[in-house]
Amino acid sequence: MNKSIPITIAYTYIFSVFLLLLTFKNELTVFILLQNTIFFLYISYLIFRKFINSGLEIFSLASKITYFRLSISIIILIAAINSNIDSNIFDIFYVGKIIIILSIVSLVMDGLDGFIARKYNLVSKFGEFIDQESDNFLMLVISISLYLNKDIGLYVFLIPLYRYTFLASMKKYDWLKRKLPSSLFRKIACVLTIVLMIMSQDVYLDYENTVFLVILSLFIITFSFSKDIIWLYRNKNAKT
Repeated sequence: MNKSIPITIAYTYIFSVFLLLLTFKNELTVFILLQNTIFFLYISYLIFRKFINSGLEIFSLASKITYFRLSISIIILIAAINSNIDSNIFDIFYVGKIIIILSIVSLVMDGLDGFIARKYNLVSKFGEFIDQESDNFLMLVISISLYLNKDIGLYVFLIPLYRYTFLASMKKYDWLKRKLPSSLFRKIACVLTIVLMIMSQDVYLDYENTVFLVILSLFIITFSFSKDIIWLYRNKNAKT
């Protein structure tokens, strides 16, 4: 095993525990710490198994930022789950808007890891994969937050489900495996979807406006995926 992997995992875990202490304050319990540890170790296992299989020798700075970002998304997930059963935690994260702040920090780090990857020529298929997965994981976590704490229906899970459905469909339809051309629209659509979902977490936003933002997010991501699928289908017989 690459010697840097255990060090990276250890530093990121310490960071996540520090962030737990900083955000949960007196409401932090051993059970919450255990939740964080289980999710963190499972996500770490998936990431570094993918990294080892990629054949890369160095876990780049850009990938480390993405990894840190995932640890923040895990904390958002834990906050959403526990806010549903503990009003004090709900007050800390929703009334105090910490869940929105953490979501914004995660989104900003998404731009930072991409910038560093391009600036220092650290772009790789592995880096692209975990970056996309971290985007989708954040969408999934916010969807769980909206479902549990803002009474949004199950349709909110369609937003993160698109990517998983697309990946599953690639196993059946080879034309979906074709590499999509770089698209500024696709990037803007992803960021805008996440921004609208973050806004919809505001506890002071009434139900009707929350639903409107969620539906708008769903429309944008649906349009983006539909646009890409149509392009792939039209070019399924084209030479690579």
